[in-house]
Amino acid sequence: MSYRSRKLKKINTNTMPGAIRALGTLKYRIILEGIMVGLLVGIVVSLFRYALGEIDVLRSLIVGLRVLDPAEEGSVGFWSRVLGDLGAGASGVSDVGASAGGAASYDIAASGAGGLGALPFIGIAILGVFAFLVSYFVYKEPYISGSGIPQVKGELMGRIKTNWARVLALKFFGGIMAISSGLALGREGPSIQLGAMVGKGFSRLSDRLKSEERLLISAGSGAGLAAAFGAPLAGLVFVLEELRKDFDPKVLLSTMAAAVTSEYVASYIFGLDPVFAVFAFSKPTLQDYWMILILGVLLGALGVLYNRSLALSQNLQALIRPRWLKALLAAISVVAMAAIYPVCLGSGHDLVEETGFGLYTAGTIAVLLVVRFVYSVYSFGTGAPGGIFLPLLVLGALAGGLFTTVVSPLVGLPTGNEAFYVILGMAGLFASIVRAPLTGIILISEMTGTLSSLLPLSLVALVSYITAEALGGVPVYQAEEGVFSYASPLENSPGPLFTVSIPATEVRDPGRVIVLESVQDPGNVGTVLRTAAAMRCDLVILTGECADPYNPKTVRAAMGALFRQPLLELTSEQLDERLARWGLPLYGAALTPDAEDVRRFSLRRAAVA
Repeated sequence: MSYRSRKLKKINTNTMPGAIRALGTLKYRIILEGIMVGLLVGIVVSLFRYALGEIDVLRSLIVGLRVLDPAEEGSVGFWSRVLGDLGAGASGVSDVGASAGGAASYDIAASGAGGLGALPFIGIAILGVFAFLVSYFVYKEPYISGSGIPQVKGELMGRIKTNWARVLALKFFGGIMAISSGLALGREGPSIQLGAMVGKGFSRLSDRLKSEERLLISAGSGAGLAAAFGAPLAGLVFVLEELRKDFDPKVLLSTMAAAVTSEYVASYIFGLDPVFAVFAFSKPTLQDYWMILILGVLLGALGVLYNRSLALSQNLQALIRPRWLKALLAAISVVAMAAIYPVCLGSGHDLVEETGFGLYTAGTIAVLLVVRFVYSVYSFGTGAPGGIFLPLLVLGALAGGLFTTVVSPLVGLPTGNEAFYVILGMAGLFASIVRAPLTGIILISEMTGTLSSLLPLSLVALVSYITAEALGGVPVYQAEEGVFSYASPLENSPGPLFTVSIPATEVRDPGRVIVLESVQDPGNVGTVLRTAAAMRCDLVILTGECADPYNPKTVRAAMGALFRQPLLELTSEQLDERLARWGLPLYGAALTPDAEDVRRFSLRRAAVA
């Protein structure tokens, strides 16, 4: 007898006392399961975070942002000795991590001149290996691309099914290589997906019901964010506000237990200090809060610009074929950034602290903001496994620092309070880009170790959110889902059973029609569409898994590259109307998938008289 059968047989829920006992048993069980999932997620994400930190130090030594010092303790000394044994022997430039008591400003341009010259061959060789492996991993498992948060949302809604073990392994190693290579990506997205897969794996191995599996996926997601940023409350709120979009007590209990446990594990390994150094700042008076309102409006507009630029970058890079060329271009961009402006490599964690400490002039911050904006948009558009939270927080910090550096002297307000506006900038830009203001407020408070600025943080997040909505911006994870809409043909829901995508062209006399219905390996879609182009098909209809918004990259890229036409989303009724106008069989009659078709590849071609 399976565990599930024993569990259902244990309590008779047909009686009132049995139902009450079952409810109580479920409550305690999901808390216990949340603790167990949190423990596992804490270990996995801590290993992920530790590996990223070590390779980040190695990259800094290679590009010259840190001085090779074999005598120093810790990671810098270890990697300095390793590189020395390899015969590198070149010294880097001055350490960019200046303290608050150091120079008043830092000449970043000076670091670029000799940055790449330190250890070029070792660095380029490592980068080339990373680029090839990441490209191969994404090809083998497309669900590891990007941040992974849309994939988690799709899993929770039952729209996609992933192989948890394969996603867990490839996202772990692929994320390490993609983020540590120098692309402007963060660790939080992969950490959330890793946590979700740990939760799903725990559910599958312990034979849990489907409803419990979704609870554990949610709990693992929150635990992943908690361990990545030292923010258990933000992990909980993110699950409720962004992933689930409801307040279920069972989700609350299991996720809170997992997030607290995961953060305890991470704190045991990395210590209790917040992610960002504690800034000393003074809050403005209430009469000066108009500055916060203006900053919120500017951050809202910047967030809309960022999301639209990101969507454009994803669409343009989706046209790049073959896939190794995209990986090669990404590697070249990292090498170019290392040679020209190495301080902009990676997630940008140090930039937040240095801006808060007031180490940069207004001109330097402006250049950093522009370069990081472009580089972040490009990096995330590659589809490499990596998150967007930390890069967007860096942009928010730079925007806030630039705002106070320029505006405060003009209006007669005290200068030297960059730290306060750095914190506001991070919260405001997070709210406008992600559209999860509560998560942003709590996340920034936990990452900076201060809860004394909730009023200004709430104000800037609210104004930024309203501005982004007023400008018609799309939240980043909605934009990342792509231009495809999907509804399962097997769902018994009201309205259209299908949402399909076709080339947005008025086809007058189509000669051939290709219907892509279901594909076991998304990589096969490209082959099918190339065949369709060779056959000079006039119309391609994408349904089911091929129109899945959580895995759109292969289809979108192939459609754009082969047919060079935008895509138009149509419901089944709208498609039937167009097919009738073109003299084709109606959609309902031409395509009737059943359960046996869902997991196998099906290609149908209809010749039209």
